[in-house]
Amino acid sequence: MAQINNLVNELFVNANRPEQGDNRSYYVKSLNKILNDGIITIAINERGNYWTNPSYVDANGKLKPFNVKISGYGMIRRCFIGELSAEDLLKQVAKFVNDPRVSEKHTKSLKFSGLNVVECYRCNGQGIIRAFSHVCQGICFECYGSKYSIAKYTMSV
Repeated sequence: MAQINNLVNELFVNANRPEQGDNRSYYVKSLNKILNDGIITIAINERGNYWTNPSYVDANGKLKPFNVKISGYGMIRRCFIGELSAEDLLKQVAKFVNDPRVSEKHTKSLKFSGLNVVECYRCNGQGIIRAFSHVCQGICFECYGSKYSIAKYTMSV
């Protein structure tokens, strides 16, 4: 099995935040898969610094701060997470992936990829894994909730 780089720790350390552990954690493992796939990108601002955007204002008209930016398929989700952890970040990624526009674009990109697209082997084509419904609404991070994945072949010699 190919070694997956721990991009989550790189992401957190570069933002001057504590490391999140190794790939034994479900949260770190799922985030590393997402980051290694390269479909969704995540940016974390340094501790104590916040981004603002004029289109994000609260009820009092004040600019809302955000410290995480999740993007993919031409869409962006900006959010503020207080004490940022891998679990909190994965929950925000799940909200991004649960957006029907994101899963629709993911499904379309798979269908037009020319690769062998099959029902997702991890969630059996459901898009969610019920055993993980208490975590990120059970979204399947293998297929990003689209119910399809690319067939993986193993060759024996």
